[in-house]
Amino acid sequence: DEEIRDLLHLSLFLGLGNWRLSLFHTYLLNDKIRDDVRVGTVDWNWRLPGRVHQGQLAWHRSLLDGKLDARTRWNWEWFSTRYVYASELNGFSRTVKLDEYLVLDFTASMRVKTFLLYFRAMNFNHDRYATEPGVHPPGVNFRFGIDWRLWN
Repeated sequence: DEEIRDLLHLSLFLGLGNWRLSLFHTYLLNDKIRDDVRVGTVDWNWRLPGRVHQGQLAWHRSLLDGKLDARTRWNWEWFSTRYVYASELNGFSRTVKLDEYLVLDFTASMRVKTFLLYFRAMNFNHDRYATEPGVHPPGVNFRFGIDWRLWN
């Protein structure tokens, strides 16, 4: 019926020349669920991680009087331990504890006038997501392409 969530967010932004570093830290202080169906019980929501740390390291440079724009970016996101429901593949599920997990993403792009050439690799270390049967990792994902802007 009701979920109460208290979070603490801490952020840090640094820039030096063509480089930018961003750090975001989130701490779950309180996450209670009130369920009137179970006679007014209040439980802790264990499916959310207690801590999430995110960061980004970006590089950007304009070349040839602004006609060429190159960028790279590393993103990471670390989750503390949490619990999920894993399928038993027989119509039932069980609660499983997932260990800490780090997501790594990389993006590179180059803008040439009205065209943007890009490449993204997401979730490099997907095989470390979970080793428990019934819990499927999100998988690694590669994207590349050309984005064309018709009007500037």
